[in-house]
Amino acid sequence: MEGHEWCPDCGLVEPMDDFARNAGQPSGRAPYCEFCHNVRGKAFQERYGGSRTHHLTRRYGITAGDADAMLTAQGGLCAI
Repeated sequence: MEGHEWCPDCGLVEPMDDFARNAGQPSGRAPYCEFCHNVRGKAFQERYGGSRTHHLTRRYGITAGDADAMLTAQGGLCAI
């Protein structure tokens, strides 16, 4: 159907508006519907111990526990 796309996760054909924009894809839309995209993102983050640990690991290479220990060692203040 014109203006619709199939989501491989849920198997539904949904309107293009249900897919996030993604310039890297040939269709200009994300390969998964927004609902499935959000479910996948949450599952990915939970594998890394939650969103805070996921962010800290990707950006700084430390876990949330490491960051908390550093903050405690610094007396709750910035090291700089």
